[in-house]
Formats: sequence, structure tokens, C-alpha cells
Amino acid sequence: MSTTDKSTMAGGEGFVHHLAAPDEGHGPGIHLTNLGVAQVLFEARSDYFLSLDIDGGIWNQPVLPMIRELLIRYESQVMPGVPLACPIAVVSRSQRAFVMEESVIDISDASSPRLIATCRGVHVAVESTRGASAEMPDPLIDAIVVGQGAPVPTVDGQERRPG
Repeated sequence: MSTTDKSTMAGGEGFVHHLAAPDEGHGPGIHLTNLGVAQVLFEARSDYFLSLDIDGGIWNQPVLPMIRELLIRYESQVMPGVPLACPIAVVSRSQRAFVMEESVIDISDASSPRLIATCRGVHVAVESTRGASAEMPDPLIDAIVVGQGAPVPTVDGQERRPG
């Protein structure tokens, strides 16, 4: 079971997903597997998209962000039940894609958070009826900018602002 702090996204302070490391049922003393960490990242990413303020919800739009590429780097192990924080930010964009960065952090010791994994993903805009690449919708980029409280730089150095 997870708990997401969606108020941070609404306040323009970025997005952080909070949860306890899941128990994969491998028995006592067994750390979360690579697949378990990937599942934590998936859950955080899904909650991020659901938290965006888009009329009708993100998954009911004609153009959707779809994963094209994920690169996960596993830094350290974590045991089931450990409290985790997963900050997420969109760090750059082009006309048809954006780059998202995520982290999984062990926050059991608030004075010394420990990095578990990082993930860098490329999401492309796909028109769902045709299954074809499309331009990233303005309402999606605007919702990301408002949620993060900062413009998302484009690959050519121009910034996009809401409104």
C-alpha cells in the first residue's frame, strides 16, 4: 500500500511519491529485487501522471505520453517495509517528447537519506487512435510546468511557460 503526497504537485513544488518498499514474498532477509524496484518506479510514475491537473484526466486524452526508453541504475539494496520517497521531474522536452528523471530514496533515517535507484526515461507523444507520433499536447506541458513550479527547458534552449 502506498501513500502519495499530491499536495506538493498542486503547490508547484514538484512531485514526490511516498511508499514503503513492498514485500515480494521472498522470505525474511531478502532485499527488494531489481524488478521490485522497477515496480516502485512504475507506481511513482503512474501517480505522477494521475496527479497532473488535466481536464478529463491524462489517460482520457487523444494524445498520451508513452515510454520510449528507460534507463534504471541500481545504487543500493533496500529491505521490504522501508519508507521510500520517489521524487520525479520532467527535465527537458522537445516538440514530441520529454525526459523524466526519477529517484528511489530510503528515507528511514531522515538525517541521512540513501539513494536506492535512479531512472531516466524518454516519453513520446502518441495519438492513441492512430498509434502514431504526435506533438506533445499543450495542456500536458502546461500541467507539468505548473506542478513543478518551473518551466521545462526545450532541447533548443527555449522555455515554455503556462498560459
